[in-house]
Amino acid sequence: MISYHRLLPHEAADLKTHLIHLDPQERALRFFASVNDGFIERHVDGIDWAHAIVVGAFRGGHLVGVVELLQTPEGAELAVSVNHDIQHEGVGTELVGRALLVARNRGIRHVTVEYLSRNNPIRRIAAKFKPQ
Repeated sequence: MISYHRLLPHEAADLKTHLIHLDPQERALRFFASVNDGFIERHVDGIDWAHAIVVGAFRGGHLVGVVELLQTPEGAELAVSVNHDIQHEGVGTELVGRALLVARNRGIRHVTVEYLSRNNPIRRIAAKFKPQ
């Protein structure tokens, strides 16, 4: 069973572990480039936990998916990653839905997600939430 909750700063190590365990292709899709562990550690260390919304998906006490919602002057942007072995189980869609709900509750009306053209999973998820 998957459970979801907002990550707090003391869970940064869980986030680092999740992102570091993404395979090279998944890292490239998430960060738009091939990145090493040091890059991921700096990314997580640089999160402004007072303003960022980070929601995690947990299975058996382990972080298996995450969405980061970062406020921008125009609204917010989000990024999502899900462990390879549970992709296609709706975890990414659930994470994005939860992030969009948080954004609405905070009065954020414009949320963007940028992705590489070959990132079919996020393309499918984004299409589910595209305004009509």
